Amino acid sequence: GWHGTLYDGSTWHTLDHPSAVYTWANDIDGTNIVGNYDGGSRYHGFHYDGSTWHILDRPGAINTYLFGIDGSDMVGFYSDSSGFHGTLYDGSTWHTLDHPSATGTHLRGIDGNNMVGSYTDSGGTDHGFLYDGSTWTTLDYPSATGTSLTGIDGNNMVGWYEDSSGEHGFMVTVVPEPSTALLLGIGLAGLGMRRRRHSPIRLRRN
Repeated sequence: GWHGTLYDGSTWHTLDHPSAVYTWANDIDGTNIVGNYDGGSRYHGFHYDGSTWHILDRPGAINTYLFGIDGSDMVGFYSDSSGFHGTLYDGSTWHTLDHPSATGTHLRGIDGNNMVGSYTDSGGTDHGFLYDGSTWTTLDYPSATGTSLTGIDGNNMVGWYEDSSGEHGFMVTVVPEPSTALLLGIGLAGLGMRRRRHSPIRLRRN
């Protein structure tokens, strides 16, 4: 089965939620880890602080997935009867963040006020995006048939794109404005995990 893990530079540690069928540890900030686990009938988001597991389920959601953490802010997405929605949890309140052109939004990384992820348009194509709290900027790798951003640190973002030859990792640097994004392909074919086809997390809507 699938197990969460932490590697501290010398030792591997297994991190399985005690109620989980499967556990995914998705991001870390200091000693704080976020992810999700399969409880058998639904997916639950979690925050693990090194000693205690905190279940974080978005109210009204069928399933909750947490993918990014920065301080007390955690991002991810949830599913309900209408589809998938991006979400931000600030430690006390859940906020829904849906791209205005999306049929589904997935937040996967956060650094300060900046969040990255992907959205699916009405034709079923995935587009990468940067959201700064007010403006959504689409960041699609040139000639790609699908793009997703999965992590951010300062001006640097990483993710994956798909083209006719398969899937590839890339880094994008935004200098100084999102509209002048410089895309830097780094030649890591297969690094990015396509959400619908390869992810070990089986996204459930109901």
